Amino acid sequence: MTDNTQRQDEIEALAAIYNENFIVESETRVTIIVGDGVQLVIDLPSDYPSMSPPNFELSAPGLSGAQKMRISNRLQDIYVENLGEPVLFSWTEAVKEELEELSQEPAASDAQEAEAELEPTGEPDDAIAYDASAPEIFSGPSLTDRKSAFQAHLAKVTSKEQVDAVLRVLKSNNKIARATHNMVAYRIIEERQTDKGELRTIRHQDCVDDGETGAGIKLLHLLEILDARDVVVVITRWYGGIHLGSDRFRHICDLAKKILVEHGYGNKPGEKKKTAKR
Repeated sequence: MTDNTQRQDEIEALAAIYNENFIVESETRVTIIVGDGVQLVIDLPSDYPSMSPPNFELSAPGLSGAQKMRISNRLQDIYVENLGEPVLFSWTEAVKEELEELSQEPAASDAQEAEAELEPTGEPDDAIAYDASAPEIFSGPSLTDRKSAFQAHLAKVTSKEQVDAVLRVLKSNNKIARATHNMVAYRIIEERQTDKGELRTIRHQDCVDDGETGAGIKLLHLLEILDARDVVVVITRWYGGIHLGSDRFRHICDLAKKILVEHGYGNKPGEKKKTAKR
């Protein structure tokens, strides 16, 4: 199917869904009314969707600059996650979701918004509360890229209850609790003996994106590749207002692998994987 055909099919489908709220300005420009006084004006390049992203302008006089940036970054993330695919419907629904969430948030003063925008540029706090029910937690150094800060945390766990305790302790730190994302993956391997005396391996594993779509499963896949057992890894991200694209996933996985290897889950940097002698 050619780009032109895909664009036309997408426009016809959206016109049927949104009716009078979907305005076709030309073959390459549409306007979507997504809320009270909020419009999304979109220009469609000739090689969209196969190669180039749509260009958009968010008209929302009632939103602050920080709020518009939040929505714009969400749309860019959606495009990166769906390269080569039509995204206008996903974009429209995402803007609606963001507007709904913003409408439920308490209003902030200009000074508070400025402080919130500057906060991600700072270094994460090191202080974490002690909790006797949680295993020891190790935190790695932070990494900063274009004002976004990332930090990895790790703990040895043998139950889901310990995983929950680790998260409670981490979030007792105000700065970690206020982070944009706290992405989690854990993998626990349990050996049980059956009634027949056979040894059975039971895997308890899960992951959480915490708003960074696709990050959790990447962390869990890393644990599986390293065959990391009885461990939880948490990657904290403080978003700095600049879209990082796929670089954010590289930072997330690199920091996770580094802290895992440093604590014995996998090979040391530069060390070749050991193989059995024949």
